[in-house]
Amino acid sequence: MITVILGTVWAGLSLIGKWENAKEAGWDMFAEILPGAFLWAIYLRCFYCPEDLFLGFLISVIAGCLLLACATDRKTCQVYNFVWWISGAAAVALLWVRRTETGSGGIGGLVLFCLLQLFLFSKMYGRADCYAFCVCAGAETGLGLKLWECWGHMTAAFLLLAVIQAFRRNISLRGRLKEPVPFLPYITAGLLVVLTFHKICGETVVRLW
Repeated sequence: MITVILGTVWAGLSLIGKWENAKEAGWDMFAEILPGAFLWAIYLRCFYCPEDLFLGFLISVIAGCLLLACATDRKTCQVYNFVWWISGAAAVALLWVRRTETGSGGIGGLVLFCLLQLFLFSKMYGRADCYAFCVCAGAETGLGLKLWECWGHMTAAFLLLAVIQAFRRNISLRGRLKEPVPFLPYITAGLLVVLTFHKICGETVVRLW
């Protein structure tokens, strides 16, 4: 998994390097990307390590794309669209492979979630953040999460943003950020929160529901 994650990030940075100089491409952030890749690999190995190598490959590609998106968002406040093309394709492939477990109901909820992201929530935050939520929702659905857990991912991301920025005193009295901050790291952290919750407590909650 670590090889696929780092390979995805390296390929993305190489592609960016063809358009930008090395500094803007983010190569100087590889010292931060490396531990992030190892943490992703350890997490996936512990919680979402499928026996099917192809499934593991798809999940690792999505993780690598999210890691790359966080790096470029933090460095240049932008995310290149090819990141979402690659991760989106991996999420669609994951949904296809897992179509039996997902079912038509899960796909219908995913389509609704993505439409709301693109046409409603895009007015609240950046288009790249909408794409990130859509890709994550596709991966979550493919991994067996329900629609309410996709909404839980959004809630977790915003709560993490609010708590950390409040601690940094970066929220005004009107509830807005005094200085804009990259949202992609919070979206990724929220994904890890909801995936962990699903693995540990998800089945219990569904039975109680």
